[in-house]
Amino acid sequence: MKNLMKYLVGVIIVAVLAAGGYFAYDYMQKNQLLGGDEQVQQGSTSQHARSIEQLISNSENKNRDQTLVVGVDAHFPPMVFTRGDGSIVGFDVDILKDIAKSLGKELVIRPIDWSKKLQELDSGRVDLLSSGFVRAKSREKNYAMSNPYFVNRIVTMVPQDSPIVEMDELGNKVIGAQKGVVYYLDALKDFTNSKGQGVAEVKADYSDVGAALSGMLQGDTDAVILESSIARYYSRRSPDTFRILDGEFATVDLVYGAQRENVQLINKLNQAISKVIESETFKTANAEWFGAEE
Repeated sequence: MKNLMKYLVGVIIVAVLAAGGYFAYDYMQKNQLLGGDEQVQQGSTSQHARSIEQLISNSENKNRDQTLVVGVDAHFPPMVFTRGDGSIVGFDVDILKDIAKSLGKELVIRPIDWSKKLQELDSGRVDLLSSGFVRAKSREKNYAMSNPYFVNRIVTMVPQDSPIVEMDELGNKVIGAQKGVVYYLDALKDFTNSKGQGVAEVKADYSDVGAALSGMLQGDTDAVILESSIARYYSRRSPDTFRILDGEFATVDLVYGAQRENVQLINKLNQAISKVIESETFKTANAEWFGAEE
């Protein structure tokens, strides 16, 4: 019966995602799957869509010199995510508010399709990319990147009742991953356990981390690869549902990305970052969204 209930919960979550309803995190919260302590208001898909469209419309009506438009993956708790009432919150949002203030600009958060993030930046629709934009040598030739503001570990999450107890047991297992995150695929491609086994398959067609975790709970995959910040957030709120395996595939630096010629903005960002990471805002946001490191 327990396994049947878990399967049904997973099916419902995926159905909601496919229907364009609440994001996985919001749905899980309202059903106490994550045991979250955040208050999520009731809201319809149309209300959420209107909220986002209004935000974008307001940004386009303002002088771009007075705004800092940041493209984000709004399905990326706790860095950035959307609640049922359409409000966009998270660690990155808290930090970006302080950064925008220090730059003398009004912050505008623009949710984008994260798999098309570079196109959004190239088109000029956003000034910056945040929420999981990782420094990579392949990007240095075409994009300007800030100094790191956060370091993430790439880890693995499994269901709490999974027989997998350590990363070495991921050999010949099916791993779920968010679509469009290249460093997940690189990490899994290089993985070999003590028996010389790699993973059996990588299912990297999930729209976001919540969808990947839902798929895992349905039994579609054995584990999910994700950032430690996200894993800690889900694990904190639902210790009876999820478990983080010890160890890591790699560490990655989270940065802000801009167009290559926008060096002036990056230089100003670096000055702001150096102040913000030493501020009370950073400490408070870190404690609120992540809690103590496991």
